[in-house]
Amino acid sequence: MHAYENRILVVTAKRPGFRRAGRAWPAERTEAPATNFRPDQVEAILADPMLVVHLEDAPAPADPPMTETEIHEKLLDVFPGLDQAKDFTRDGTPKAKSVERIAGFAIPAATIATSWAAFRAMKEGDGQGGSDGGNAGGGGS
Repeated sequence: MHAYENRILVVTAKRPGFRRAGRAWPAERTEAPATNFRPDQVEAILADPMLVVHLEDAPAPADPPMTETEIHEKLLDVFPGLDQAKDFTRDGTPKAKSVERIAGFAIPAATIATSWAAFRAMKEGDGQGGSDGGNAGGGGS
């Protein structure tokens, strides 16, 4: 069992975009299930002077928590709906905040990155990446 089971981190960064535990924290109040982070990451978030943090009790879950596979599948559904102009960083990766807004729940940055890499690989593999750089003739590499 996670040391912070059934707890929610309520975090406000003193400087917008301050990074801790693989995530950029906004200057607005942000809630994230503590179980989205390892216990040592929760401790680092709680101790960081650049973050205003407190723990709250999580509401009783209506449904069992999503498995990693279910989260991955949800992300594969979310990625096509992202707006290239607004929802991506300069390096072409999805913004965690945008993904979380569409998905409807907090997701660790590492999970988003892993699913994004899989999504791109699938898109490149099916030859329907939408760019005109692909070979319609289908020569393999």
